[in-house]
Amino acid sequence: MSNNCIEVEAAEDLAAVISSNIRLEEVLIGENHLESNGIIQIANALSLLGGLRVLDLKNTSIALVAAVSISKVILNNTMLESLFVGSECEYTTTKGVENLLINKFILEKKVLTKMIGCCSSDTSVTHESSKCTIRLLTCDVKQIPKCNKLVTEGCIKICQALANNTSLKRFSIENNDIDDEAADYITAVLTCNAELEQLWIGSNLFSPRGISKLLNSFEKKSNLQVLDLSHCDISLALTYDVAKVLIRNKKIKQIWLENNAMPQDGITFLLSLEKCLDIEVMCLRSCNITESAAITLSRVLPNMLRLQQLYLGQNNLHDACVMQVVSSLINATSLQTLDLSSTNITEVSVNSIVEVIASSSQLQQLFLGGNKLCSSGAIKIVTALKGSHTIQVLGLSHNHITCEAAGEISTAVSNMPYLVTLMLDGNELDMDGVCTIIEGVQELNWLMILSLTENNMSEEDEDQLKEIFTKFKLFL
Repeated sequence: MSNNCIEVEAAEDLAAVISSNIRLEEVLIGENHLESNGIIQIANALSLLGGLRVLDLKNTSIALVAAVSISKVILNNTMLESLFVGSECEYTTTKGVENLLINKFILEKKVLTKMIGCCSSDTSVTHESSKCTIRLLTCDVKQIPKCNKLVTEGCIKICQALANNTSLKRFSIENNDIDDEAADYITAVLTCNAELEQLWIGSNLFSPRGISKLLNSFEKKSNLQVLDLSHCDISLALTYDVAKVLIRNKKIKQIWLENNAMPQDGITFLLSLEKCLDIEVMCLRSCNITESAAITLSRVLPNMLRLQQLYLGQNNLHDACVMQVVSSLINATSLQTLDLSSTNITEVSVNSIVEVIASSSQLQQLFLGGNKLCSSGAIKIVTALKGSHTIQVLGLSHNHITCEAAGEISTAVSNMPYLVTLMLDGNELDMDGVCTIIEGVQELNWLMILSLTENNMSEEDEDQLKEIFTKFKLFL
């Protein structure tokens, strides 16, 4: 029942259903507005079970007060394999909606991976999951309202309850304001669970020393598949600890290092590891990547034959670096997602991107917002994607696109039958150009989000646009 806008008022009914199904093994109620009071009621019912294997409470607005009840559930269900009490990062509205959506899509993929394991190659954003992003566009979003905040004390209580659990495979505690005081308790959990496959600890308050302590618990483990160290202030010394984990764990498929201003020597060292060649998902958004790291990346990418998702957005790479990196993706036939948003590129880089589009038969998401592609660059991109039966998300926000490109864009997107999201906000389109694009998307059955805000339109134009969107059941 994840992501169903369930409020705390429904908790009592949910608890009753759980109590009457004592053989329940999986409870997935994340992404709802249940809050601590609702989760406490549900947790009391879950405590009556004995065979619970999966518990997802991600982003349910829980706080420290719920930790004791969650701990009781853990103590009474000793075979628990997956525990998700993590939380999405809080967002601030940045330049356009594209970065907001990229993060949302990344997080949806993380949740999907956690729920179905790392073996599946089907990590596409579906029609249904796209509906989750609609509310991000219909209001001035300051933050996701469902964040968990267990804080250090709550995390310690949960870890103490997990002390005798040896079957844990997936552990998610990201973005809960947890600091080094909990590091020893988390380490104890990690140490006694030899089969742990996924660890999500990013966006907390750990110091490099605390993170190092957690990573060192993997010295004798070799089953880790997913490691999330986003927003962890990774130092050069800590980079070597990460490297040890990568070397030891031969099954690792995903590495999330978003928003870490790592030293370039550290990034270069990580990328040069032979172990990186088997990785399917690499997130290096906002990692302060410069020329030296980009050169190393371009050398190893041709050998990353299993790479499916590459996130390089929010790095000041410029054309030369991006062209070098993108050119090395020509043989990445499994590539599904490419994020080059806000990398300071111009039309000069477009031909290299077009070559990747031509060689990537599975490309589903392409994020190019926040650059300077201009109309000519945008036309080349959409022309290359024309007729694609895989592309679902196309981001061209804030690229100085004018009305001269509207006709070409309209024609091209009308031939992208499975397009779900098209982002063109923050450009230089007037009402005529906007209407031309709308004409091209009218027959797209899967289109859910068409972002056209912050263009050259008057208030009257925007009112008219809302009427058009209502008529065609689109979302602005």
